[in-house]
Amino acid sequence: MLFSTVQVYIHVHNQLMTDSATIHWHGINMKGINNTISGATPWSDGVPYVTQCPILPGATFTHVFAANEAGTFWYHSHQEMQKMDGLFGALVIYDPSRTHYPSFTVINTDWMQVGATYYASNYNYFNIRTPNYGPIQERYAGVDAPGPYADSHLVNGRGRFNNTAPLEVHRVEQGRVYLFRFINAGFDDEYGVCTMHSESK
Repeated sequence: MLFSTVQVYIHVHNQLMTDSATIHWHGINMKGINNTISGATPWSDGVPYVTQCPILPGATFTHVFAANEAGTFWYHSHQEMQKMDGLFGALVIYDPSRTHYPSFTVINTDWMQVGATYYASNYNYFNIRTPNYGPIQERYAGVDAPGPYADSHLVNGRGRFNNTAPLEVHRVEQGRVYLFRFINAGFDDEYGVCTMHSESK
């Protein structure tokens, strides 16, 4: 949790044994105030070989940016397939001048039981298989695309795969106002509909 109008310093230390990494701050404006060079920190955007070099194993990189806008943001790896393997999270910036309701952050994502690198290399994930569509677009265009679908859909890291593991539960009180912050961190699947189940106890 951060408050708006503060300068943010985040130290990312890469503890992966053999892989480099970068962290992209999704939705954060790195162009400075009013898109001017004043306060701009494009080197903190986290896109490898574009705004910075990847963070090597054992190395640390300090991201610096201004939390100028309040809202729900998120961060994720921008290196190879690491986001699919779970390198992501929420970043919430509060405006201290606004009324704050009790809130829940809900991160939806898909999950494959195999590692991301195996998934991509064995199913030619990034190859174009038709003249008009890539692998992801084929599914939504009605084309029979080979390759696996997600084994599970997770909410805040919780889901099921041939078991009865506990699911994510948010308890609320009738008559109160709550804010739900939804983040789609899915790699392959898009989330357009969210259903809520209520029960009385």
